Amino acid sequence: MNEEGTIQEMRWCSGIVEDVSDGTWIKAGTRQQRYKEGEAARVLWDAVPEANFAASKSVEVFDKRLWNQNSIGAWRKDLGEVDYGLY
Repeated sequence: MNEEGTIQEMRWCSGIVEDVSDGTWIKAGTRQQRYKEGEAARVLWDAVPEANFAASKSVEVFDKRLWNQNSIGAWRKDLGEVDYGLY
């Protein structure tokens, strides 16, 4: 996105899963709700200099509708069908 919020280009973002929830992580904005074991991961995202994004960390939920296991030990966030405009 540019400064005005207009989407200019989609790109993949890479990162490393640092840890997976063990049932003790408290959900942000709550006092007692916890992520179940294996329900979420702490991700260290790589910087994207061309988009002015610094390296950062976030907790991402393994939503079965959005996450797809590609191979042993590897996960990717599946954003759905992509139309590249090719016939």
